[in-house]
Amino acid sequence: MKAKDIWKEKDFIPTKNAKSLSSLIGPYSKLIESVPAIGAICQRRNNLTVFNGMNIDKIGVSNPTPGKYKEMVMKAADMIVTYIRQSKPILVWGDYDVDGMTATSIMYLVLKECGGKVEWGIPSRETDGYGMSYDAIRAKCPQPGLVITVDNGITGHEVTGLLKNNDYTVIITDHHLPEETLPGADLVVNPKCYLTEEDDEYMASGCYVSAQIALKVCEQLRLALYDKYLNIANSMISMSIVSDIIDLNPTLRLQMIAGLVALNTSEHDGINALLKMCFGKSNNREITSQTLAFNVVPKLNAAGRMDSVINGMNVLNCVFDESFGKATALICANDLKSLNTKRKIVEDQIFKQAYVMLEEYKDNTPPAIVVYHPEWMAGIVGIVAARIVEDFHVPAIVLCGSKDKVHGSGRAPDGIDLHSCIGACAEHITQFGGHKAAAGVSLTEDKVDDFRKAFIQAVIDNTKDYVPVYEYDAEVKIVDLMDVRLLMFLSNVEPTGKGNDPVTFRINDVVVTNTFYKGEALNMVISDETGMYMTIERWHAPAGWNGILNHRIDVLVSTSFLYFTGNTNVSWRIEAIRDVTMELS
Repeated sequence: MKAKDIWKEKDFIPTKNAKSLSSLIGPYSKLIESVPAIGAICQRRNNLTVFNGMNIDKIGVSNPTPGKYKEMVMKAADMIVTYIRQSKPILVWGDYDVDGMTATSIMYLVLKECGGKVEWGIPSRETDGYGMSYDAIRAKCPQPGLVITVDNGITGHEVTGLLKNNDYTVIITDHHLPEETLPGADLVVNPKCYLTEEDDEYMASGCYVSAQIALKVCEQLRLALYDKYLNIANSMISMSIVSDIIDLNPTLRLQMIAGLVALNTSEHDGINALLKMCFGKSNNREITSQTLAFNVVPKLNAAGRMDSVINGMNVLNCVFDESFGKATALICANDLKSLNTKRKIVEDQIFKQAYVMLEEYKDNTPPAIVVYHPEWMAGIVGIVAARIVEDFHVPAIVLCGSKDKVHGSGRAPDGIDLHSCIGACAEHITQFGGHKAAAGVSLTEDKVDDFRKAFIQAVIDNTKDYVPVYEYDAEVKIVDLMDVRLLMFLSNVEPTGKGNDPVTFRINDVVVTNTFYKGEALNMVISDETGMYMTIERWHAPAGWNGILNHRIDVLVSTSFLYFTGNTNVSWRIEAIRDVTMELS
């Protein structure tokens, strides 16, 4: 709601295709004159049509980028096949977030069905921390064998060395940024080691990399099962892409489309049970990227956040075979639903406590925020940081733990490099990692205040000219958003995500005629000069938004579709508000 925020139309992006815009958008070309918003969206979103005529059989998980990366994928598959044929022990070592769990599950399931003597392991967030833990790995695989890391390990130099010194074979598969020197593993399979940012697969998720290798193993040992596990892989990859906010470039957007198709036609008992817990008993529903992001993924993610990853893995490993069953799958999925409910309660408690600490900033927001409480739950602080960023539009780090084990997570708005800002505080921390928008950090309790000061200064130094920017696709009236032709067109924007945000509209000079809460969502009823009304909503709305009744506002809204029990429901999410009444007073 800050006046300094910049609202701007998305830039026009000339299409790379030589065809005219009207030919690219096909049946929608005749609607441009009668529904101007469609033309504005097409000009700014010609990635909507990039996939016309593309063959879904060419999805990336089945076709690694030729060259060194594909060579490493094939070498890893060959090495795994050798261990399976020799009945030697194999451990798949993953991570406790959704990307890590799905990466672990698809590798484990394929290797197990191919006859492998395989186990899986994921570190405890509370006791083992992130990544490779030598003691935890040895506990899961005491006899030297093959250790395959998925979604982690690219910075695990020390643990890799210890494993190699004790006669283990190590394959590291990951998608995080490597350091200048790679760990001394037998093989490293990471697209960021062999591809460039111009290659679509450079942005692959950890599950995507794991699935590529697993499917190559399946091709060699159980070709008849390939289609079964390709379908499962596509389902899991779609969840990992949404969870890790992976950039939807052409290859990964096509992969996401394949994943949504797989989810909507899934025969995987565990995944179907999870979907049933999210959407009720009816099978008459359609899964989209937004329903994944806001309904499905949080429940799976709750397992790792609440340090109960076994519940998530039980769901993912509950495949259609005699070892589990639909009843078991429903029990596992219900456990996830319960964990997510507990997660919400803990998250709200921490957020409220953090907000008390931030009272002094209500009228004068600092360049960055660092809050700390020793008893906060480690798996929840990242979500709280994200909520603080939404309210204050500045980088935020939320810390927990005590003595020499203080750690936490940070988030940053678009346009601010959180990773670089934390890196500038190296003298005050013991470890950090992540990327521009999200990162983790470890330090000692006596360094918290020094770190806070250094971090704020680093943000100041790195963001002197930073101003939050909101981009929108078209300026409209309320009546425009009631046009069924526009709504039908908007359904074609799916799948949405990073690089293909939901379409955003600007509505100017409307009156807030009512506000009310529906669950955790603040609903506003707005009206324009024509007397048209519509309801808009925002989950975890910033403080103060419910106090603008009868104010005139400008608002940015994005659309989401919910397909349930045969009906299509449209909801409008508030992205940003400008209180015109306050600005004029």
